[in-house]
Amino acid sequence: MIGVMSRIQIRSIRYPSDRRSVSLNSFLYLLTLLSLKFSAIAAALTPDPMVYDNGLQYTRGVFEVISLVMAILTFVSEMNQLRKHKTEYFHDAFNIMDMSSSVLLIAHLPLRLTNRREQWHVFAFAYLFWTLRIFKFASVFRQTGAYVQILWRILVNDFFQFAVLFIIILLAFSGAFFLSLRGDDGLYLHNETSTFWGILFVGVRILTEAQPVVQYTGPEGYSPISCILMVCFIFTCCVLLLTIFIAQLSDTYQNVQNDAQRGLEVSRAWIVAKVELNYIYIGKSYRVNRYIPSEDIMDLQEVLDK
Repeated sequence: MIGVMSRIQIRSIRYPSDRRSVSLNSFLYLLTLLSLKFSAIAAALTPDPMVYDNGLQYTRGVFEVISLVMAILTFVSEMNQLRKHKTEYFHDAFNIMDMSSSVLLIAHLPLRLTNRREQWHVFAFAYLFWTLRIFKFASVFRQTGAYVQILWRILVNDFFQFAVLFIIILLAFSGAFFLSLRGDDGLYLHNETSTFWGILFVGVRILTEAQPVVQYTGPEGYSPISCILMVCFIFTCCVLLLTIFIAQLSDTYQNVQNDAQRGLEVSRAWIVAKVELNYIYIGKSYRVNRYIPSEDIMDLQEVLDK
């Protein structure tokens, strides 16, 4: 079954109609992205986004209509894919991103019509998810495909392993530091470390900012025991964990570079096959209407090595 699907996917790359389909989808996405960016910035700068009283606001209205229409079409397409693939639909992270971005864009409209402040939060996440969809199209091109593969492997493999290790260390430090502050009557010395959840957040900030975020020494510092715990945690995060993480990322980058050509061809075939299988063309499959006979490739390895 895998060999058959591989032959179908590689063969689909050779159809000019499939290239046009991918190019058309990429163009429509970029058009919607630019429309969404312009309408979001213009709406955020106007006192009342429901008022269209000058040329700038009229232009914003046009771009908002384009964004909304494309969001509806995307939602219909995703629902069609969900109907076809059922639970397998959720195995692809891009499917979830496509569905969530279109739903949030559509849900943003009634919130704006009712003048709810929540519209901006919904719009913010819709804008974020819709912009991140560009990685799906970037993986098709040779110049950007390798970087998409590296980013995906980092998020799925490296970052998850690193996060598990950091959470274990963070929980150990937070509990010990909280108990030490309680014994020294230093819980309320700084507002950032007055609660257990606050200490957890301080630990996350220390890792991301690579520096202490509270004054733990001097007249406004903690007791010697709490200070030692803080120094040990900072050393562990900023020296040991970050060094391990950087080395892990370097290894991932090297592995992806060695396998970049093969991964790029597979990603490109996956994108083309997905567009082809889920294309809505007057209610029929795009392959049925635009089928072009082509050579059947039996050896996938031979194609990928070229």
